Amino acid sequence: MTNRNTDKKTALLTRLGETDGNIDDLEKAWLASEGATSENINEMWMEIFVAGGATAVNWNDAASEWLTSLGFTGALPDQWAAYWLDGAGGEPMYMEVDLASTVNYEVDLAATYYFQVT
Repeated sequence: MTNRNTDKKTALLTRLGETDGNIDDLEKAWLASEGATSENINEMWMEIFVAGGATAVNWNDAASEWLTSLGFTGALPDQWAAYWLDGAGGEPMYMEVDLASTVNYEVDLAATYYFQVT
């Protein structure tokens, strides 16, 4: 079993392209990079929840509503654990593609793709 804080820090470091940092500072920087403008981390998260379609006004309810919309199920702690383990939202952190053998593939235009060329 993994540790949620370790998973969270790993996801944040990867998303920000950093190698080290305080988890709270990383979280705040990542939320800002996602469009949040508040100074308080909880308020920043609420901005993300609302931008993602959540309608609840209670933080926990909004978080669960948002995480559910991303496909994470169960109790809120389980949703957060899966979210961080999945790299902060299920978007691929890196996707390897053999372009020489790839002839036809579908692309989800609403998704964010990160390519690592080797």
